Amino acid sequence: NKFFLNQTGSLRRRTASALIALGLVALVGTAEAQRAVPGDYDGDAKTDVLVTRAIGDFKFWFARFSNETFNVPLLFGLASDTEAAGDFHGDGKVRPAVTRAINGFMTWYILTPAGQVEERLFGLENDLLLAAYMDQDDIADQVAIRSLAGGLNWFASLSASSTVGHFQWGLDGDTAYVADTNGNGVDDAIVVRNVGGFKNWFVRTDSGVGSAGILFGLDSDAALQPADLDGDGIADFIVRRETAGFSYFFVRLNNADGTEKGIESLQFGLTTDAVIVGNNFNADLANFTAFRRGASVTDQAYSFVRLPGISDPNMIAVPFGLSGDTLISPQGLPLAPEEDDSGSGSLGAVCSRTTSPFSGFLWKPASTDSGGSREGKPMVAWKSGPPTSNSCLQVYAQNGTVVSQFGMYASGGKYGARWYSGWGCGDGKSASQIAQAAQAAAGSNNVYLQGSGGACVGPINPTSRNGSL
Repeated sequence: NKFFLNQTGSLRRRTASALIALGLVALVGTAEAQRAVPGDYDGDAKTDVLVTRAIGDFKFWFARFSNETFNVPLLFGLASDTEAAGDFHGDGKVRPAVTRAINGFMTWYILTPAGQVEERLFGLENDLLLAAYMDQDDIADQVAIRSLAGGLNWFASLSASSTVGHFQWGLDGDTAYVADTNGNGVDDAIVVRNVGGFKNWFVRTDSGVGSAGILFGLDSDAALQPADLDGDGIADFIVRRETAGFSYFFVRLNNADGTEKGIESLQFGLTTDAVIVGNNFNADLANFTAFRRGASVTDQAYSFVRLPGISDPNMIAVPFGLSGDTLISPQGLPLAPEEDDSGSGSLGAVCSRTTSPFSGFLWKPASTDSGGSREGKPMVAWKSGPPTSNSCLQVYAQNGTVVSQFGMYASGGKYGARWYSGWGCGDGKSASQIAQAAQAAAGSNNVYLQGSGGACVGPINPTSRNGSL
């Protein structure tokens, strides 16, 4: 059917004329072969602003192109699918793609240049899935990052050779990225780890050479997607530090051999903004964008697009999307915003601090377990520091209101401790019911899950996969 519910794992193509009629016509058609600029959906070598919106049980894609035109909304995927867009056909345009867990395996649904939908089976449930250039052609490869025996195992479906590459890099709990750190046109594996109060960056190049940890940033900083901020073709490391309501960014400019070229800093945006790094003006020089939401999910959202590089503080304000939309990063992945969690009578009253979903934590909107009341209900699998002393976890709206609760099913095992809304003290709510309750309580679909010692994990979009194991 047109919503791609087929459960087979073979590669399939279907005509998507019904979907194309709904919009994103710029995404259909041919273009000269070239490496797509991150987040470029119309082929002009500039990053576009993309959001998705759950309407009923389905996902709609909205684009604001760099030439200031807009698409008609495109229906592509189910509300519970996870975005993983990329240029999987090598024509220089990023196109919508979503992933879906079916019987423990991950199926990718990818819009083709001809307006068809390809189904590709790659990865296992609980993998972190993304698009990257892991070989030297201009076709994005599917990447699955899997936690096994305490380490991170990387699998890449290589388009140039039609083989699957595999290597181990990183530990459970590391934050994983891909970026070209030596300028040879192939993405390298990067993991970031907190060690002794600081962030350590570990790089494995495509040739298989691994680096010792590069110390850059405090453990309280947030690492961002590495990007080329000085135009030398080499990705630089970025951390975000929040001070008095404002965001400060520190950039380690890298040489091709991994040595430091210099450290730069800048102030940009508010702590509640979602910040992404793309190429909105220049294909060879990255820039920051701050996506700012209003108090209500129906409020106008704004993208504040900073001019390229580091030294120019000027920006352009772009009104686009609603505050309840999911922002899609230039790397094709959904990005949840930071929410205000301070003050009495708010989230700060029940959560002393919040942590974004991480490797070792997974929220699934619909469990595939065959277990009566558990089946089809949201669940949490928690391997890294789970609050196993609490058999009943509260789910909070943005203002601290309890909107659901999950009962513990298991305190350990292959996937760590697990809680379900359909088990024990759980209230049996579906992911969409939790999202609706959160919106009614606080004007936002995002929720926060109770953890240990007053900490909470969030923001979480209840109808999408959050985190990874």
